[in-house]
Amino acid sequence: MFKSRISHRIVWSALVALAVLPAASAFAGNSAGGVAQRHLLDMYKVEQFVGLDAGDSADGLQVKCPNGDYAVDGMWRIDQVNFNAQIDDQGPFGDWNRYNGVDVFQSESVAKDTWEFTLVNNTDEDAQAKVWVTCLGR
Repeated sequence: MFKSRISHRIVWSALVALAVLPAASAFAGNSAGGVAQRHLLDMYKVEQFVGLDAGDSADGLQVKCPNGDYAVDGMWRIDQVNFNAQIDDQGPFGDWNRYNGVDVFQSESVAKDTWEFTLVNNTDEDAQAKVWVTCLGR
């Protein structure tokens, strides 16, 4: 009797696995032929490094998508504001220069393939930033 229950469980487990397998492959994006579908949309990023001297600004900094592709979003990141804790006085909030010392006054699409930025370094130190645009292929 005990052996019979184990046999039935094995058979039922195998049947459930065979029933679930086609549904799982459909959710994985496979077509009837077993070949994965390809999206017709290319998405990539174009990046540019920006170095700003103390008190300097980058006005009208443009990042373009190649081949006339569409610029759909622009973003920036402040990587570094030079600061030597052994020589320089710290700001009122510790690491304030890195987070509050560089202002972004403009980040907008100015053409279908171009994003424009304006960054201003309000500190007495050099700053490094990165700007990028997300592009969609035509």
